Amino acid sequence: MKNLKILLWSLALLLVLAGNAAALTITTYTDKNAWIAAVGGLYKMETFTDNILHDPGLTVKASPQGHITLEKWHNTLNTDSNNSFTVWQFDPKITAFGGTWNLAGGGGSGNYLVVTLEELATVAGYLGSGYTNDFWGFVCDQPFSEVKLTGGSADNQQVYDLDDMVYAPGAPLPGAVYLLGTGLLAIFLHRKS
Repeated sequence: MKNLKILLWSLALLLVLAGNAAALTITTYTDKNAWIAAVGGLYKMETFTDNILHDPGLTVKASPQGHITLEKWHNTLNTDSNNSFTVWQFDPKITAFGGTWNLAGGGGSGNYLVVTLEELATVAGYLGSGYTNDFWGFVCDQPFSEVKLTGGSADNQQVYDLDDMVYAPGAPLPGAVYLLGTGLLAIFLHRKS
C-alpha cells in the first residue's frame, strides 16, 4: 500500500511538472530539410493545386479575402491592423508550421509579416519582404490551433504568396517528462521486488 501511495504521489508530481513545463520554446527554420528533421519527418502539406483545402481539419479566415491563385495562397495585408489578417486553423492542434514564402511581389513589398500564436500569447516570428520563394517555418514545444498573419508596422501594405504549406501534428509530452516518469516507475518496480 505504501508503494502505491508513493507511485500515486509521483504521478501527481509528474502531471504538475508536465503542466508547468519550461517556458514556451519556438525554433525557426529557413531550411526545409532541417524543419522536416525537427518534426521527425511526420507532417502534412497543402500544395494549393486547386481551390479546395484537402485536409478537413484545415480552414482559413482572411480579411481582406485571400485566395488560391497559380497554386499558391495569395493575400494583401494592410499595415499593423487587426482588421487585416490571415488565420490558418488546425484541428487537431499542431506543433509546427511553415511554407515557401514570396513577399517580394509587386503592389506591397517593403513591409513584413508578423506570425502570431494568439492562444499561446506569443509572436512566432517575422518574415521580411526579402523572402522570394524561400522556406520559413517554426516548431513549437506546445501545441496550438491557429497561426495568424498580419502586416507589420511599415508604410506599405504587404502582398504575400504562400506555397507548399507544411504543418505537423501535436507532439507528445516533452521527453524530460517521459524520462522522469520512466525513472519513477523503475524506482517503484525496484522497491516492489
